[in-house]
Amino acid sequence: MSKKDFGGKINLRKASGARFSLRATLTIDPATVSVESITNQDGSGDRVFTNRLPSAEISFADRGYNYDSLMLSDRDNFTFDEENTNVTFYFTQGFFTGTPSVSRINGEVTGVKIEAEKITRRG
Repeated sequence: MSKKDFGGKINLRKASGARFSLRATLTIDPATVSVESITNQDGSGDRVFTNRLPSAEISFADRGYNYDSLMLSDRDNFTFDEENTNVTFYFTQGFFTGTPSVSRINGEVTGVKIEAEKITRRG
């Protein structure tokens, strides 16, 4: 597939075997640094660098998870496999962050990210 193709069927699984049925959102933030500008009193500008972990914002179907257990679970390796584009993202030593929110209208869970020590892309 071309580097111009996106979307399609995307699977999320943990190395432990757990799978999640993703919904509309999968936003990968691969950078390990955030850069902000600050303006000095003389009008000159400086940059501030902040280290950060790569992350993936996800939304998924509520399958009756125990959300305390999910959020407190041990670090694990996560794989996002894009079947239609032949692209795979590996999140090494990842963990859940955020605050899960469950819509009782459509069963969608939002407010959750996976952050990891390392991210690797294949394809």
